Amino acid sequence: MENNTGVKHDLLEIKPQVGVSGLWSLKSPYTSLVDPNVEYTCIAVNNISGMIAQGLDPKKDIYLANGDTEDNYLLDEQSNRCIIQLQSGSGTIVTVPNSAVNLIPQVNGINYISVVLGVSLSVIPDYLDLESLKTNISNLVLKSLGVKSTVFETIVGGNIIIDHDKHKLINDSRSAIVANSTNDLLENMNLKEENRQLRNKLTALEQYIKSTL
Repeated sequence: MENNTGVKHDLLEIKPQVGVSGLWSLKSPYTSLVDPNVEYTCIAVNNISGMIAQGLDPKKDIYLANGDTEDNYLLDEQSNRCIIQLQSGSGTIVTVPNSAVNLIPQVNGINYISVVLGVSLSVIPDYLDLESLKTNISNLVLKSLGVKSTVFETIVGGNIIIDHDKHKLINDSRSAIVANSTNDLLENMNLKEENRQLRNKLTALEQYIKSTL
């Protein structure tokens, strides 16, 4: 349905429930009131007659204040439409008629979250090259979750100067742990290396046999 201003006014009513959270989309002239990339939670739902009974003026404070028309307000008042309040994580509250809602969050879907895993390496020599380790971590995440990840390094705290003798003890201990460590990733890497060496030997043997025929 269209009013005499040409603004589309849907007869289908969207009634979000209190507590529904996610991304929202609003129709003009309310579009800019919400950030399409920010999650909002519906914190209140009231109808127009209830607001008027409380002494509030939804036509002036909500419709006309946001550039909507009196015709749209009268249509909503006639059908006693709902007025909803949305709140962002930062506390921003948006009050709009439900006739202005274009899209509400999916309530039957799966909730997705953005996750960052942290790996604390404690203090290590600043000359260590971590690129190979970062690649291995990224490959492990891809193999385990099927997700391409970005592995980045962040220095926390200040520098610590360790004398050469203590550094040698720490380095020897760390090297011994690496040499004696056993886990699925290392075993897989070792098996791949053994397999590569065996293939090289097999290729060399095949070439030797061919050269002697």
